[in-house]
Amino acid sequence: MRFLKRYILILSSLAFVLACSNPPPNYTGSGQQDDDDPSNSNIVNILFIGNSLTYFNNGVAGDVQGFYDGGNTDVNSDTHEKAHGGFTLRNHLNNQESISLIEDSMWDIIVLQENGVEATQGPEAALESIRDLKDILDSKPATVYLFMTWAYENESQMTDQLVDFYTLANEATDWEVVPVGLGWRDFEAENKTIHLLSDDGVHPSIYGTYFASAMLFRVISRQGLFSNAYDADLLPADAAYLRQYANDALARY
Repeated sequence: MRFLKRYILILSSLAFVLACSNPPPNYTGSGQQDDDDPSNSNIVNILFIGNSLTYFNNGVAGDVQGFYDGGNTDVNSDTHEKAHGGFTLRNHLNNQESISLIEDSMWDIIVLQENGVEATQGPEAALESIRDLKDILDSKPATVYLFMTWAYENESQMTDQLVDFYTLANEATDWEVVPVGLGWRDFEAENKTIHLLSDDGVHPSIYGTYFASAMLFRVISRQGLFSNAYDADLLPADAAYLRQYANDALARY
């Protein structure tokens, strides 16, 4: 897998993480008229499982829905989100609503986001959660992705720990890692006017959510970003730059 092959080459310069906070909005993507019909092959049903890094700023589910709506008109998406502040994947495994959603066979794609503190301070427990989710999802038709997030402000030491965790998670499951945190690290190092982190140093700014969603959309949809019309009400030039950078980051990693 490309992420694993590149890991050793980039280990000395990585940076990213996760976190959590307030109760999430109950977001469901706008979809199309027949979004609830699983027999409609033009509808991609997507579920995001995570915490506040997933739901902040209308959530990556909202922006990924926007990218689908602004992209290939032959493919529509219905995006759903189950995210609670502070939640680990173990919390979701112990939550009946989360389990019911995860076990629903309607999903074409499921994106999992682990809590960064859990992944770095309790990686063995986090990996056990990943293995338990694999036991559930192996019998389901969904393609599963792991959403790697970014480093907290002034805590770049979490980088190597997260790389270790997601590498082991990939090896245990063969689920593709979306290396948002790596592109985030590079962007933050090179740009001084657009900030991906919010003022709290943990959660994404509106630019950060858009950037993370662009990387996620590019991987899970296999659609290009350059001609996508969705800009999340950002300045068109800023949105175009973020899409370009997200695309280039994925080419590197």
